[in-house]
Amino acid sequence: MVGRVVDTCSICGCELEWVTCWYCGGEGYFDEYDCDPVNVPRRGVELTECEVCGGEGGYLECPNAQNHPTAMTSVFVEKDMLGKDMVCAM
Repeated sequence: MVGRVVDTCSICGCELEWVTCWYCGGEGYFDEYDCDPVNVPRRGVELTECEVCGGEGGYLECPNAQNHPTAMTSVFVEKDMLGKDMVCAM
């Protein structure tokens, strides 16, 4: 049996949960025409990557985040085991 990779919170050690992106609704992109049909002419499908989730459609979030300390000394981006960016705080 092959084990699964479990991402854990760098602050409290809880297992991170996948959350659907609130900005793009989980699609990871926007059709420019659908967002602004008055100012963007229809030239086929022109997709723009979501700026919140980076085109992933969601992100990993700690279910215990509300209990993390509010005064963080630093925030940085780290690569996870799959090479995806992960926001970390210390």
